[in-house]
Amino acid sequence: MRVRRHEDVSSFLGQGGALLEAAEAENNLMLGVAGDLVLYPERWSEPPVLITVEADGEVCGAALRTPPWNLILTRMPAAALGPLLDVLDGEDLPGVIGPAEIAGVFADGWGARRGVATRKGMAMRVFELREVVPPARPAAGVLRRAVRDELPLVTAWAKAFHRDAGVSSPVPIEGVALEGVQDGRV
Repeated sequence: MRVRRHEDVSSFLGQGGALLEAAEAENNLMLGVAGDLVLYPERWSEPPVLITVEADGEVCGAALRTPPWNLILTRMPAAALGPLLDVLDGEDLPGVIGPAEIAGVFADGWGARRGVATRKGMAMRVFELREVVPPARPAAGVLRRAVRDELPLVTAWAKAFHRDAGVSSPVPIEGVALEGVQDGRV
């Protein structure tokens, strides 16, 4: 097993991009964050953690973290987790996200090395749309962007979603809602 830490996102995606794209639905979070690192590098005050894992010369796993957020893992052989834990030994990780079996084994290993208890957080699933079946009776109206006057309604919907889903937004919703406003459109 070879665990490689990358200095920049281009190197990371050059090495691990094919692995991520091969299971695009499952790796959508990591792909999205890596894409943001390419497009908006100024958004992060600390350098990201970018890691690929190789077995027999082939990339078989990846890990990514943009501090202060959780570490994101892909599927990888269980034998890769020890070397990955070694490479991340100096990091202060608040949590881990990934396929349940990999994230759980990683968290147990992290907790054992640090002498701390770990706990399972929210279990989530990924769904992949493979075929679009149009509804028998489509809804009336057309999709459009919200306008500035609708910002209170959109903000209320976002807050209600977070409340009903039982999760808290890591960023104040009001701060996010105004980002990207152009020509009165949200």
